[in-house]
Formats: sequence, C-alpha cells, structure tokens
Amino acid sequence: MWQVALGVVLIHLPEFAPASMEAPAGTRPSLGRPSARPCFLAAGRFETLKGFHTLIPFFRNHTEFLLLLAGGGRQESVLRKLAGDSAQIGFPGVLPRAQLASVYRGAVAVIVPSRCMETFSLVTVEAFQQRTPVIARNLGGPAKLLAESGGGRVYGTDEQRQDAVCLPGRDAARRTEPGNAGYSGYRRYWSESVHLDRYLSIIGELKASATEVGAP
Repeated sequence: MWQVALGVVLIHLPEFAPASMEAPAGTRPSLGRPSARPCFLAAGRFETLKGFHTLIPFFRNHTEFLLLLAGGGRQESVLRKLAGDSAQIGFPGVLPRAQLASVYRGAVAVIVPSRCMETFSLVTVEAFQQRTPVIARNLGGPAKLLAESGGGRVYGTDEQRQDAVCLPGRDAARRTEPGNAGYSGYRRYWSESVHLDRYLSIIGELKASATEVGAP
C-alpha cells in the first residue's frame, strides 16, 4: 500500500510468519494431554496490556474446557496466582517453535485478548498457518487480520467471548470453516513467499522511479 503524507511516500509491507512453521499435510496432531477436554491456547508475553488475565476467570468457571497460557513475562506470577489450583489452566512456558506449532494445531482455537492497539499479530497468523481459528478482542491488528481472512471471531464483551469459545468448544465442526479461511488468508497475504515477492516488487518500483527521475 502506497500513501503520501507531508510529501513523503509511505509504503506498508505487512509482516509474515516463517514458512518453517507451516502446517504439514495430514491429520491434526493431538496435544498429548491425558484429558479429552477441548483445549484453547493463548500465547505471547505475559504483560497486563496483553489481557491474558481476562481469560482466567472464565476458564476457572468452565471446567469442560482447558486453557494453555504459553509464554512468559513480568505478569506470570500474577497469572499463576489467578489460576490457583485450577486443573484446567496450564502454563507450559516458552515453547520451541516446532512444539508451539504442534500446540497451535491441537487447539480448538487460539485466543488473542490484547487490550492494546497491536499493529499486527504474529500469534494470529501463526494460528492461521496451522488451520486453527482465532478468537480476538475487537481491537487493532488481530481484529483487522480476522476481518481480512474470516479466520475466526472477534468479541467486545464477556458474553461475546463466551459464545465465541463455547460454540467451537462444544462442536468441533464449527472450527473447520474459519480454520480453513485463516489458512487461505495466510497463504494469500502473510506467507513468507508473498512477503518477499512484495518486497522485491517495491524495490523494483522504487528503482524504476529513481531511473525516471534521473533521466535527461
């Protein structure tokens, strides 16, 4: 996207998710947990603005579901205290990329509860790579990615979040369509190859423009 502001040309080149994490063909692997309960994933830095603390009361009260909070950060002790002895909330820590990809694939959905204006959301696109839908607060980058791809649902209230979690959590078939839509969006907009093609195209356009300006 090209924009002109104050006489300066601004070029927006969307970020991408590394191809090494893309979902392999075949059956979705399980999380390898002893429970058959549907599992949801939230991943990232444990900071207040990321909103992970807003998920814990819901999952403490809905024992039919599991929540994995993958990552680490300054708010980890607060989150663990909020979770208490809840058996349905787990903290697997900071996972290697290959293991994280497997956890993405095994989740019913990835929840992105950020309370700040994210410019992008790598977690959202990484979920799309694994054909896993996303449930995100209707704010900033994650909501924009969902609007462009159809790869999940946004929420603005606790009631909307409850519906977004419970529907696919209780009926796995409801995750298939948005999961496939998210994957298609990833391949179309946010893959490594698409990013590099756009980057090289921009370089070519800038080079051509410079040549035209310098031509006698």
